[in-house]
Amino acid sequence: MEEISLSEHYDLQKLWNGGFVDLEKSWLYNLKTLRLEDCDNLSCAMPSNIFLGLKSLKELEVRHCDNVGLIFGNLKNDNKAVRSQLKNLTLEGLSELKHVWGKNYQGKLMFKNLLHVSVIDCEGLKTLFPAAVAKNIKKLETLKIESCENLLDIVGKEVYVGVAADDAEKFVFPCLTSLHLNDLPKLICFYCEIFTVECPELHKLVVLDCPRLELFQITRLESEDDSTSISRQPLFPNFQVISFLEILSVDWIHSSVLRSSLQLTKDLNLLKTIRMFFDVDDDEKPILNFDILNKAPNLRDLSIEWCKSLEIFHTPNLKISEQLKIFTLDRVSELKFIWSEDSSWLNIVLTFSYLKELYIEECHGLEYLFASSVAKVLMHLEKITVKECESIKHIVEMEQDGTTSPGVKLEWLYSITLDSLSSLECFYSGNDTLQLPSLTLVNIQQCPKMDIFSRGTINAKSFRGIHNSVEQNDELIFHHDLNVSVKVVFLLQMLSEGMDGTEFSKHPELCEAWLDGLCTQNNWFYSLRTLKLVNCDIKPYAIPSNILPCLNSLKDLEVRNCNKVEVIFAKNDTDEILFQLNTLTLEDLSELTLVWEKNFQGILQFQNLKQVSVCGCKSIQTLFPAVLAENLKMLDNLEVKSCDELLEIVGKEDLATGLEKKFSFPHLTSLYLYNLPEFTYFYPEIFTVACPKLNYLSVLDCPKFELFHGAHAEGEAESNCTSTNRQPLIPNLDAILILEELCLDWKHISALMLGQQAEDLKFVKKSYLYFDFAKNEEPTLPQEIFKKLPSLQDLRIGWINNLMIFLTKNTNSGENEILLTKKKKKKKKRKNRILGQLKILTLDTVTELQYINLEDSWLNTVIEKLHDLNVTNCPDLKNLFHSPCAVSFSCMKELHISECHGLRYLFTCSIAKVLTSLEKITVEESQSITEIVAKEQDGTTSQEAMGVCSYRL
Repeated sequence: MEEISLSEHYDLQKLWNGGFVDLEKSWLYNLKTLRLEDCDNLSCAMPSNIFLGLKSLKELEVRHCDNVGLIFGNLKNDNKAVRSQLKNLTLEGLSELKHVWGKNYQGKLMFKNLLHVSVIDCEGLKTLFPAAVAKNIKKLETLKIESCENLLDIVGKEVYVGVAADDAEKFVFPCLTSLHLNDLPKLICFYCEIFTVECPELHKLVVLDCPRLELFQITRLESEDDSTSISRQPLFPNFQVISFLEILSVDWIHSSVLRSSLQLTKDLNLLKTIRMFFDVDDDEKPILNFDILNKAPNLRDLSIEWCKSLEIFHTPNLKISEQLKIFTLDRVSELKFIWSEDSSWLNIVLTFSYLKELYIEECHGLEYLFASSVAKVLMHLEKITVKECESIKHIVEMEQDGTTSPGVKLEWLYSITLDSLSSLECFYSGNDTLQLPSLTLVNIQQCPKMDIFSRGTINAKSFRGIHNSVEQNDELIFHHDLNVSVKVVFLLQMLSEGMDGTEFSKHPELCEAWLDGLCTQNNWFYSLRTLKLVNCDIKPYAIPSNILPCLNSLKDLEVRNCNKVEVIFAKNDTDEILFQLNTLTLEDLSELTLVWEKNFQGILQFQNLKQVSVCGCKSIQTLFPAVLAENLKMLDNLEVKSCDELLEIVGKEDLATGLEKKFSFPHLTSLYLYNLPEFTYFYPEIFTVACPKLNYLSVLDCPKFELFHGAHAEGEAESNCTSTNRQPLIPNLDAILILEELCLDWKHISALMLGQQAEDLKFVKKSYLYFDFAKNEEPTLPQEIFKKLPSLQDLRIGWINNLMIFLTKNTNSGENEILLTKKKKKKKKRKNRILGQLKILTLDTVTELQYINLEDSWLNTVIEKLHDLNVTNCPDLKNLFHSPCAVSFSCMKELHISECHGLRYLFTCSIAKVLTSLEKITVEESQSITEIVAKEQDGTTSQEAMGVCSYRL
């Protein structure tokens, strides 16, 4: 084995904590990559006895191990020196890490092969390398240290330095090419004694948010003490020692001290990329060090970040290399435009005249990039990218002085990317000609107000299309008129985000397509993945036959509040279309009668449906045609609610054979049926249904539907229950044995006590039982129901008058005898283990409940281990517990009360004394409550009770 992650092997974690193994004979001997992640049992990532055996280890990663305080354990005194093969060391998210190498590291374990070291988010670390290690990692190529808030130095002072106090410690990294230091607020120095550092091959230097580190030598005034403080010795005394630098990223504090150093430095001929950060307080006014720009004749890429404005560029001496090709502005907060024709900016504009690529991101004050007259100066511009600038309205602004412009020409501009620009209206705001002869590709995403590219004529003879999707392989949207292409992108975005009827009517292109007219641009819809139609005046089809073939990439379809839609999918004569539709949502469609038009030839192409939700469609009578229902093998979630006239889920075929239909939904996990007053059957003929993965079942307010055997329609005799059209959906509980959550009303609850031979629903952990019945009815709650739910942990009881349903009559006697009397309580408690796992009880809309009193209820015997009690929408509730009952809730940890407007207080002090485990109380939207714990009726308080209550909360 060459690679292993310790977090996946708990037994190995035990080995790391002191177990013995002969590593030379173990498969660990050849291990090359080891990852320790989320191993909270480790205090030392690599104990010496383990590390010595990992002879082949080349890569070590330690991440998010909360108790690791040391990476490499110390060798014993009798151990010989060992050379490690380790090349890559990554440490991340180690909050308790104090040392990478042991505090008294003696140098016996040598790391001469280390190439790459990365240390991120180790807040307890104060130093990284012992000096003995730092002096011997000659092969080190990259060093990255980031977000270590207590790091003081990179190399720690040795106990025995071995040199005179005036001698400098010399650190040489002949192979180091990249040094990255970021967000190290306490870092003072590289080494806390006198030292020199040599990095002859350093090509990339990043030093950001290290305010106490002196990176370069500061030139001091003659009046100042010019002696170098040991603790403030700069990492690099001058720029000459890193003359091979190619990439430099620094904040303004470090760049500002470069001026004197650069005066004596030759041109930095290799420096090609500079990133400068100006993240300062409001009262500070940073300046741009132009010397470094003037000293970099081959500078190609300049980035200005975290800056207020471009006032830093205002200088008569600015001279930037003609080699500068890429310019980036990132988070320049107060910038309103980049360049204008104003004389104060003229020199700056000319400086950037050779620019080829322009990148702008998160400049939220920006209103436009540049005026049209500036465009003629930027004659070499090839690429423009603008992202996340919330105020920008135009990219190129027309002249505001009233002069007539001959037009705008960007000769070599071939690529434009506009992304997440919430206010952008167009690329060019002028009415004259926009010439873009080289433009080939435009990328537009999340620009909701951009419905046109330019208000005038556009010459873009090389244009190939617009890309408007995160999927790189999607087809381009193309029309020979660039303005039309942008219009299409605008419409597609509106359709994806939800186009209401008002917006829909404003666009004749859409109206023409939806009215089955000749629409040559229906291929616009090929890349559409989400389509939302809201309040649209379209009829009779939501998706007409000419639109349907173009939706082969559509995955999500929502149709809401379209009151004239009668059919969702119009009949299409071809079955060659392969639809990707996964989610179908239909809501409040008052005239909808069919989802698929009858005799739909290509209906089997919808077999990828995973989630179907139909709500408030009062005229629909059937949902799926039988031929489709037989092939919905991917269906995962089905929700049907508030459809007044729905009779069936699956419709009868025109030519029914009378043979049994077999419906199999191998991936269906959730079935939710609610408020379907006419819903009578799943399928009107003989059928079977298999849902082997169903774990959520909710059937409420479906009075005519037979879910289980024995749940008859209102007024029906029991003898009629076996007719074909009254076949139950679930003939026995064996069909739903892996169910985890069950939600039923009392009609279906009563059917659960039948079929005594069926297996228990032993995986059900949550159950909602509702008793919304007429006032003259008296439902019961037989204990037999809960015998079938042995693992129930969360029980919700709702829509009842009171808790009398728990005073269940004895089913073994003809007399109306209460099951649990005070005399029988102890005996029954020993015998009955019903609801033994119950942890959460919710009482929802118990209309006449004044206080909870389960003293004479069998439920009183099973709530002793209850952790959470929730009471909601009980208008007559005056206080929570009847005093003797409170003892049963002594283990309760959390109490949640909401919408109990008659509640004046929760409980008295004496009851609080009983609730010794209570840790959390939440009371919401209860208008009459004046106190949580009230005095006793005689006016006394119990200090002991109050002490217990406040101690736990």
